[in-house]
Amino acid sequence: MEKLQSKGAGRRVLVIGLDGGTFRILEPLAQKGKIPNLKRLMEQGFKAELLSTVPPISAPAWATFITGKNPGKHGILHFVALKPEESSEDGLEIFPGGFTLVNLRSIRERTLWQIIGEAGKKVGVINVPICYPPSAVNGFMICGMLTPPSAKNFTYPPELADRLGEYEIDLDLEEKEYDFPRETVVERLIELMQKRAKAARRLMREQPWDLFLLVFTETDRLHHMFWKGLDPRDPDHESPEVQRYRALVEGFYEKMDLAVGELIEEAGQGALVIVMSDHGFGPHAQRRVFKYVVMRELGLAGPASRSLVIILRSLIEKRLGLNREAAYRYASKVLPHSWLKRLERRIRAKERLAWSKSEAFVVTLSEDIGGIYVNRSNLKDEGEYKALRAQLTEKLLGLRDPEKGQRIVLEVVDRKQLYHGNALEEMPDLVFFLAPGYGLSGGVGRQGTLVGPVFQKKGKQGTHRREGILLMAGPEIQESQSEKSFALADLAATILYALDLPIPNDMDGKVIRAAFTPSFRQHNPMRFYEASPVAEALEEPKPTLWETEEDTEAIRKRLAGLGYLD
Repeated sequence: MEKLQSKGAGRRVLVIGLDGGTFRILEPLAQKGKIPNLKRLMEQGFKAELLSTVPPISAPAWATFITGKNPGKHGILHFVALKPEESSEDGLEIFPGGFTLVNLRSIRERTLWQIIGEAGKKVGVINVPICYPPSAVNGFMICGMLTPPSAKNFTYPPELADRLGEYEIDLDLEEKEYDFPRETVVERLIELMQKRAKAARRLMREQPWDLFLLVFTETDRLHHMFWKGLDPRDPDHESPEVQRYRALVEGFYEKMDLAVGELIEEAGQGALVIVMSDHGFGPHAQRRVFKYVVMRELGLAGPASRSLVIILRSLIEKRLGLNREAAYRYASKVLPHSWLKRLERRIRAKERLAWSKSEAFVVTLSEDIGGIYVNRSNLKDEGEYKALRAQLTEKLLGLRDPEKGQRIVLEVVDRKQLYHGNALEEMPDLVFFLAPGYGLSGGVGRQGTLVGPVFQKKGKQGTHRREGILLMAGPEIQESQSEKSFALADLAATILYALDLPIPNDMDGKVIRAAFTPSFRQHNPMRFYEASPVAEALEEPKPTLWETEEDTEAIRKRLAGLGYLD
């Protein structure tokens, strides 16, 4: 890949997303000569840290990227709707009172491809998480993560699916749950990545486009499973076990780097290239903080810590080494399905009862970030609400690891410091950030302890962090390594600016002006327009959010297998 040169008018934008991409991995690989194309982008283009959403998980992050707005506007905070509702008929332990799995229909703002398409420009969208079900675009779309495994309608136009051949969206559930040999998993990730890149190159040649957006989710899967083999700073990086598969995971990056180079070459020398990630990555927690015990320490009501279902869950984890989803799968082979469903309903009923009695409830936003929803119906007035928040904040900051004596919670912030918009009331009233090395967990500790060793899911080594990557290259881009971090929301406005399109004035993100040459900025002033309100912004998710109950259950199992649902 030669350094990009200008071709003048008619510029196009190629965006390559590396899900979970982090400089903590890319920079060492570049120094070893494993990723020459990405190294060239880092050295000859604009390089900066890109901060993800809170929490830094794919659903809110990609929703923020494609809208240029924060979760308080687009309404997506997790893969599920988190806010507890006493009247709900469904639920999971970390989502008291009920949950609804989200998809593209849940996003309450206009997307980047809608804005660009309405301006008369062509878009190609491949494998962006949370873009199912496919929507009509001025171009084409292939859906990604959260597409039901049995879905026949996962492209726009629908007939595009028949032309994709052996294309695959994601790993099978069993592969995601780390039950396969390491060599097989890496080979499968390479296979999926190469099929995706091949389909993308063909569509780049066959279809007209002004914005081409492709996401590789395989990097996220690799980091979850093989972090120790990729991160030179990990204490186990030089261990004999890790050394046995290090070449395999580095080989994945070598092949992916080749695919990135081929995509850039296919785009042409006049294209503006953006390589970005929705969030970063880091090592898995070493100590688990039990959420029900946190509630007890905060003086909040919760499910009885010695209830039958929680005792059963703890025994399954400790004695058999199985997480909730794996235990359910194995149990379903020997126990009646009706009995297991009754057990599930009993767990949910306890959650709803706990929420109805408590002044507040703790939810897991990501491994090291928690949220607290306050039950306003159990409080008298605004003064009592403010007093409770202050009390909870003080108690959270006072939590200590009984064994190590160190603080567990580093920071507690009010939701208004993180979010704003019509969906603000659906965000947690308080958000708290755990100290490095700690992660939130369901259930209770042995003998009711607050902190315990992590239950290591088989093969899970890495977890999400906010610090992602941004690389830009092209005739309009200057060579620079920015010391300033930019926000994920900034990319939507930046892409519109690069395409010479006006920017809606209600976008939270700002154009990353520092990436563009002074000459380009001088001759291409930013333009804005008054955005019209989205009519359905305050509507609740519709019953038709998913086509069938089977689709919902399949997606729930996939998310549980990846560790997003406790």
